[in-house]
Amino acid sequence: MADFKTCLKDARAAEKSGDNKAAERLAKAALEFDPVSYDALTCLGKATQGLGSFEASEAAFRKGTEVAKDRTACWNGLAEVYNSTEKLELLIDALKVLITLSASDRAKANDYRDRLAAAEKKLAGPEPETKTRAVEKKPARKTSSKRTVDSARTAERKRKEQEDAFLWGGAQVEGGVTASAPSAAKPPVPEPGLKVKSAGGIKVKSAGAHKPDEAAEAPKVALEKFASADISPTLAAQKAQVQVLVEGLAAAHQGALKGVVEALEQQVAVKNKKADPPLREQALLGFELLCDMHGALFEPYMPQVLPIVISCLGDGRVTVAPTAKGVLTTLFARMNPEGMRVMMPFVLAGLEDRQFKTKEAMLELMQPISATFPIQVGATMPELFPILMECLADTHPKVSGAALAVLPKTLAATVGHPETKKLMKSLLLAITSPAAETAPCLDHLMETTFVNAVDRSTLSLLLPVIVRGLREPSADLNKKAAITCGNICALVMDPRDMVPFVPVLFPPLFKAKEHSHPDVRAAAARGSASLLEGAGFKDDDPYLATLTKSHSNSALNQMAKSPALSMDPARMFLFGSLKSSIPEEERAAYVADLTAASILGARGLDIEGIVKMLVELTTPYLHDLPAEKIVELMGGALKNSNVRFEESQDIEEADYVVRLEKIILAFAGRVLLRQANLLLKTGHVYGLVGQNGMGKTTLLNRVAAGDIQGFPKDVRVYYIQHEILSEKELPLVEFMKNQVPPGTSEKTIMDAMTDVGFTETLLSKTVAELSGGWRMKLAIARSMMWKANLLLLDEPTNHLDESSVKWLADHVNSLKGNTTVCMVSHDYDFFANTITDETGETASTSEAPNGDGEAPAAAPEGGPTHEIKPMKFPDPGRLEGVVGKRKAVLRLTHASFKYETSATPILTDVTATLCLGSRVAMVGLNGAGKTTLMKLLVGEMEPDEGVGEVWKHHNLRLAYIAQHSMHHLEQSIENTPLQYIQNRFYDGRDKELSRMQTMHITPEDKELMKERGNIYEIIGRQERGKALWYETRKIGRKEDDTSWEPLEYIQKMEPYVLKLAKNYDEEMKAQQSGMKIRPLTSIEVRNHLGDFGIDADLADGKIKRMSGGQRSRLVLAAAMWSKPHLIALDEPTNYLDNDTLAALTHALSSFKGGVMTISHNAAFVNQLCTEEWKVEGGVVHMRPLGEAAIKEAEKLAKKLAKTEKKK
Repeated sequence: MADFKTCLKDARAAEKSGDNKAAERLAKAALEFDPVSYDALTCLGKATQGLGSFEASEAAFRKGTEVAKDRTACWNGLAEVYNSTEKLELLIDALKVLITLSASDRAKANDYRDRLAAAEKKLAGPEPETKTRAVEKKPARKTSSKRTVDSARTAERKRKEQEDAFLWGGAQVEGGVTASAPSAAKPPVPEPGLKVKSAGGIKVKSAGAHKPDEAAEAPKVALEKFASADISPTLAAQKAQVQVLVEGLAAAHQGALKGVVEALEQQVAVKNKKADPPLREQALLGFELLCDMHGALFEPYMPQVLPIVISCLGDGRVTVAPTAKGVLTTLFARMNPEGMRVMMPFVLAGLEDRQFKTKEAMLELMQPISATFPIQVGATMPELFPILMECLADTHPKVSGAALAVLPKTLAATVGHPETKKLMKSLLLAITSPAAETAPCLDHLMETTFVNAVDRSTLSLLLPVIVRGLREPSADLNKKAAITCGNICALVMDPRDMVPFVPVLFPPLFKAKEHSHPDVRAAAARGSASLLEGAGFKDDDPYLATLTKSHSNSALNQMAKSPALSMDPARMFLFGSLKSSIPEEERAAYVADLTAASILGARGLDIEGIVKMLVELTTPYLHDLPAEKIVELMGGALKNSNVRFEESQDIEEADYVVRLEKIILAFAGRVLLRQANLLLKTGHVYGLVGQNGMGKTTLLNRVAAGDIQGFPKDVRVYYIQHEILSEKELPLVEFMKNQVPPGTSEKTIMDAMTDVGFTETLLSKTVAELSGGWRMKLAIARSMMWKANLLLLDEPTNHLDESSVKWLADHVNSLKGNTTVCMVSHDYDFFANTITDETGETASTSEAPNGDGEAPAAAPEGGPTHEIKPMKFPDPGRLEGVVGKRKAVLRLTHASFKYETSATPILTDVTATLCLGSRVAMVGLNGAGKTTLMKLLVGEMEPDEGVGEVWKHHNLRLAYIAQHSMHHLEQSIENTPLQYIQNRFYDGRDKELSRMQTMHITPEDKELMKERGNIYEIIGRQERGKALWYETRKIGRKEDDTSWEPLEYIQKMEPYVLKLAKNYDEEMKAQQSGMKIRPLTSIEVRNHLGDFGIDADLADGKIKRMSGGQRSRLVLAAAMWSKPHLIALDEPTNYLDNDTLAALTHALSSFKGGVMTISHNAAFVNQLCTEEWKVEGGVVHMRPLGEAAIKEAEKLAKKLAKTEKKK
């Protein structure tokens, strides 16, 4: 068993080699031995950082800094994390610590100083342009006047720089050199139990209100320069004078806080523009001092203080505006986070102020406000975002510049939706450059897999893009926008988040329902229905009729604003109850506002949880009331509220490895799951069933990624998506060494591979030489060495023969009790032998597994509303020169084949014949040579030189669908099925055929063509008797000086000449089938795709949005474009649900050409095929099936009877 040193050594080695997944696992193992190992924490931080798990990386590095305060590795790691995540304030703090710790190393210290200066410059944004030069260009003034103006403006600029440095938490910079550095080795670490949020210089305790004596205990991470007091620099400088002022006012009003506040309001004298600036400044600082002295008791007066302070931001005098800004910073820093819900209307009013200075200052404050109160600011996004957009378009350059700088930071802080964060760049481009970026952004939205519920802050960001798409003249954009709108609305779990957007979204959707294009009308109708359902509206609601009338955009935005909090019934009840219980009306009003706003903003809690949260929130403000009374008041407020909260779900208590409630899943423009529970018990085996395209694989992908909200971080997940695909020419053991956890011994690898059935002969092969079944076994062997808590398998029985399926079932059953297994498969016999629980997926729903662990009877896939899409293969037409369906068109004679790395041939002396009436099934064990035999027949490979031959009728059109043909689509996943067909056949020929080994012209072949006397082109073909002759051109002759060569001579020439002949044959076939002249118009291709069950929506969507079954249909459709006479299918039933398989079987049975297939699906073979070729031991045994077998038996019986009669 590994010890601490071994785990740490292996973790370091893995991290250096770039295998971060293994490094993470090994570092965690080392930490189990020593939880405070600095080296293990450093290694864990680096590994998780390499994996992109910045939160986990930050936690590891932060713990490392606590373990060893004077070491730099973890501080360096933190700096890299904060730089990657653009947490500039925290990056600056880390760099300051590194400068102090590196004082003895001048080079390192200077490097950190350079990085610090760059971070501070990036955080501050472009410096405001001073107007000194403008003053110089004006008509001459008196020198003294000019100096006065310049001096005043220089002082204002310096004060502004100081204030910005305070606000953003950076050190002051003078002349490009850092003026101060932190004195401590590291920022103080918050005490246990004290939760502190720090962002942009604003700090706030997130657990309840502040007490007067708590200020000294709060950590000063971003305010190290003013470590003596958590107040603004201006108050720190004038504290004595301001304290005298406040104490005098308190004495005059008998200590009443209300009287002091009102007196300070009068001294600020907002309406008196000529008021003395020092007096206004002292009064503003008085508000800050009261906040510092009284903490939570001052908060009820904030609603009347904030508008006064915000109005002073527009004061043109030198000192007032900066002072107001500093005061606001302290007021917001001391505020209870939930109190920000009450204060946000004043912030919004400041952003809409008529004075540009007020707007600019409030925009600058938005970044730290949103970083400190992301949830509360995000709740106001329906009102905030339109205001920010108006500021972005403001005519004053300072306002628009400030808006442009703060918008990304505000959105990054408040929009916590993981999928939207990944799309942030595309969304911001679409918002700032809608004409060019709306269409790409809508495409990105439709291609994104959503696994987390959408809230109102996310909707606020998506809304402008959707509305723009709905209003564009392009029908395609209208359709995409309507589809996106419907899908996004379906992902909103709380109607309260949806209601504010109805006035803005409903009118353009209503108009789109009258569009001339039917697809747009249908998409708009679905989008409108999803919007109204999500918001809880009925179609005949009178309110909707008012929205369809003509309104300006500003009027619609006004209608979208939330109703005034003063009219909330919960607020009215609580205010009425508190007025008689506590002496201060302001306190009663504030508690009522705070409670009502918190109820409106509560998410994810049941009734009991809401009451508990409200009691904890309001107790600091109701300290003079009994606890029982507070509980009674909060319960009454909740009962009087219009908001209705659900009771907690009754879910069986069990040992769940994954417990996810009310999850969602949306992908490719479709909502797949909504309000579904995924409950996976430890040691159980689950089968996930459903129709193709219902989202089974997408769900497994998201579970494997672990990015569903609430997914447990400590669960080790291993996902086998399909058999291993690799063309590397490495022995299997060498290949596996790079696929398993670092440090795994070769013996362990060999034992695992032996356990799944690999023999010494197989172990000597490469992955490229393995059949699909053995590749799947190799994937299983790899999974065994990762020791996962949760094993995911997607279609694991694909390519497996009957004995291999039984082996896999035994392996899965051996995991029961220890490892949880979740599988997707359409093989119900396999499920019947393995699963303990079954989860069924239909459109937008998920049936949770039975709680007792027993698998229910399998329901029909897709549900009662699912429509089975049939397939229709084209008529191949007559094959020239062939009469009847029993004449040979493809023959393999005495052929053998041996792979270069194999000691013995895989096929020996094989003779086989196919005709247009053939229905052949190739069967046999994995690795027996079935695929090799098919490749020899279709020309993908050639028999060993001098051992056998392959003959194919020169006019035979053949379609070959390889075992891994779907994976070849990966090269075209950004294209639509329509584009894929058009690109593949654009020159009248199938580009895939030219890639076959027997037809591909290599660079070496092209060099041989250039030699004098060699054939370089074939331009004609004749049939003379039973022999084929080809007209050729040779190097060194004139173009019209051609020669005719018989095929038997061409076969003896350089191999490339035969390739030229085969390519010419394909050219002639294309002309005969009509493929050469078949129009590749959108209508023609769509009709062809429709014959294979690919509707218009799928045809116009990207291939990467298609499920495995849908891709199988596309591969079939592409192969059948040439109208082939013979179809060769290698494992066609993989990825197909039962209904699609039935459609394929019917289409093949009705096909007027020949069919040869490889399959382990006995029902499919028995229903379709009349002949079986069993590949075993290098030999092919042939026998009839079905009716053909009966006729053969009757014929043999008659022959035996005649023989007996003669005797």
